[in-house]
Amino acid sequence: MAAGKKGWSPELAGLGKRAKHARERIGFGVREAADAVGIDNSSLSRLEAGKRLVELDVLIQLARLYRCPLGWLLAEDQPLPPLDEAERLSAVGDRRRTSVGG
Repeated sequence: MAAGKKGWSPELAGLGKRAKHARERIGFGVREAADAVGIDNSSLSRLEAGKRLVELDVLIQLARLYRCPLGWLLAEDQPLPPLDEAERLSAVGDRRRTSVGG
């Protein structure tokens, strides 16, 4: 993946856009999501802006948290299916656990 001189590339921009969409879909803020996967919120913000790569294990954790396929985060052009009620409630439970440090 070739990045431009400022660290931006179309691939990173697509990943960032999809990551932000998936995060917002479950109702998490940047800080909540970053805390849940153990990274700085600035790292997640930069990922979503297409300016930073993260390790594969972080992407896997984000995909699990966001209830989306890892392949979709990485490159798929298909729409992300809506959450069903059980997935939405599960994300809310994750949000509560991360807000109390658990």
